[in-house]
Amino acid sequence: MAAALRFARDAHQLPPEEFAALHARFRVFDERDTAWTVALTQLGWHRLEVNRWVPRTPPDKFYMRRKAYWAILALAAKEPACPACGSPLRARSNFCLRCGTPARRITSTQRRCPNVRCGKPAAPDKKFCTSCGTPVV
Repeated sequence: MAAALRFARDAHQLPPEEFAALHARFRVFDERDTAWTVALTQLGWHRLEVNRWVPRTPPDKFYMRRKAYWAILALAAKEPACPACGSPLRARSNFCLRCGTPARRITSTQRRCPNVRCGKPAAPDKKFCTSCGTPVV
């Protein structure tokens, strides 16, 4: 999901104010209800300690508030993903910058799993990806 946010920022999918608000909501919580987030520049985990984000090793288990999860998932679903590796495709790219798969293999009308690690085609009658179980918006 952090990669989807970073892609949205880089592709200017949202006005800066909307993006900042969405990124501020991108927090997960551990069993002690401590807030965690991912820095978009290096995709490293940070924990909120005395009103400061401090780099730390993330917990094994955490949860995300439902509203933030669905907002970011919907944003991820708007970006085209490579069918081979699931990486976001840049606008007007001829191939995937990660694995080299030609972009022409992707049809814009085809629904795809919003999970950036999956990105596989989603059946039109399914609510969840049959490969990884991610909800398909």
